[in-house]
Amino acid sequence: MNTQVDLYANIHRGLRNLITHFSLQAGAVDWTDEAAVAQLAAKWEDVKMVLDAHHKHEEQHIHPLLARIIPGGHRGLEADHVAQHAVLADLDTHFQGLRDGAVQAEKRSQVGLEFYRGLNLFYAGYLQHLYREESEAQRALDLLCLPQETGAALQAILSSMPMDELLLTIDFLFPALTLAEGLGLMAAMKATAPPQVFAVLAERVRKARGEADWVRIKGRLNL
Repeated sequence: MNTQVDLYANIHRGLRNLITHFSLQAGAVDWTDEAAVAQLAAKWEDVKMVLDAHHKHEEQHIHPLLARIIPGGHRGLEADHVAQHAVLADLDTHFQGLRDGAVQAEKRSQVGLEFYRGLNLFYAGYLQHLYREESEAQRALDLLCLPQETGAALQAILSSMPMDELLLTIDFLFPALTLAEGLGLMAAMKATAPPQVFAVLAERVRKARGEADWVRIKGRLNL
């Protein structure tokens, strides 16, 4: 019997890793240091890109499954996405003022603290959304879909990811996985990616996991 595919668990662990680390960086940054704010801004662009792409993947490849098995089963999750994008847009507008000098120098630290607080308010709600998908949507998929259907959805998501998104995903996903889970994902990439593409992905995994784990991965997969 085929094993059901979990469409949420691994990528959500990666997203929690990404946002948690960004929150820590936003809490520690010196908002009066232009170079430090510029570095944080680059990471903020990554966070926005990842969340936007993740929502699109779910809406294009998972929500149609939910709509087919439960009448309106996707509606609440899509409403969450709309609300989350609105909050992210507000945070981005706020951050732009800190980047472009619109905020007076003597108030930058206080205004930066408001970005940090707003970010974590968003994060608190986003964690609840992730749990809802894992506890409600995945359970419905487990009960009412065949493993071939969820497997096809996962493959469609992976094949639709451009290289820059895939490499960034490796950066925040692989450190959040157990070694066994990382090995399983590496084995799948090795089986499906062209050799030259796999070599690029493998190097990124090496950097994401560190040398000690990479030695174990190489040994297990005969790389």
